[in-house]
Amino acid sequence: MKKKLPLFALLCILTFSCVTTPDIRPGSALSGADGISAIQAERLGIERQILLGSPASLEKAASAADQALLVDKAEARTYFWLAHEIARLVYPELTATQLAPAEAPPENALAKAFIDARNGRPLAFPDGAGPLFDLMPLLVVFRVKTPAASISALSAFERFSRLGIPSAIAELSRALALERSGDAAGALASFSKSLDEAPDCYPAAFGKANLLVASGKAIEAMDVLSQVDSSVRGNLAYRRAYSNALYGAGRWAEALPLITTVLLEDPMDSRFLLMRAHLLVERGEYKLASPLLDAFAGVDPNDRLYILLKARSAAENAKDRASALA
Repeated sequence: MKKKLPLFALLCILTFSCVTTPDIRPGSALSGADGISAIQAERLGIERQILLGSPASLEKAASAADQALLVDKAEARTYFWLAHEIARLVYPELTATQLAPAEAPPENALAKAFIDARNGRPLAFPDGAGPLFDLMPLLVVFRVKTPAASISALSAFERFSRLGIPSAIAELSRALALERSGDAAGALASFSKSLDEAPDCYPAAFGKANLLVASGKAIEAMDVLSQVDSSVRGNLAYRRAYSNALYGAGRWAEALPLITTVLLEDPMDSRFLLMRAHLLVERGEYKLASPLLDAFAGVDPNDRLYILLKARSAAENAKDRASALA
């Protein structure tokens, strides 16, 4: 005869066999991806798009957060806000129609980590922080351009890279930090890796193109820029990179009008002042080049190209005076 379990024992078995899924804070879904629940899977999908960090993936993350069915509203709002704020920081050339209106940041650890990172403040990660928190220190280089910021970003990249998560934005941050630290070869490699992760990460294309021009590979630079989406080609950053590539390739007739448009928007860009002066001298327009050379003299009077152009301009002026006196 089978013995019946006492009622109390039966209740205990039923009670303790019910296992609930613990809450997960925003930013930590990827820290435990094995055996995930449906709500964790939704978080994971949003976080992976944010971590990839390209214009398209950030837009997807914001859309997924806005339409989330399982993640609670506070978490979804954090993801939505974070995706748009990262886009504003890293891709400022995006038009206003591509970015959501600014709103007050959520009051939680992830939003605070982003704000602190953006402003160059040290970060204190909460217990159980996930990959999104590891990404935050890498964002400092997009606003702060000091040597200390570059060192901090490179250190953060070493930690983040151990996670093995694809991230165009992490490689872009490393590239900028290496470039500012004088490691052109390392920067070029990271710009390339960023584009491999996300071809629409256009700042990486601009950075790669500029480094190729500097190494005498302007034709390769133009090929890189030809792959940039047409929606980006009207912005100042693209015109800077493309006119620099044209200049480096010796296509001066095409470069001059683009260089001029750059200076109309940013008249204090000394590199483009000198480039325009050079092209005007090559065209024999010494009078137009003269004020540009005078302006550049206050920036770097020891620049080799400046010295050469100044000498050519002075020689031409001396010829003109001699002709006038003859």
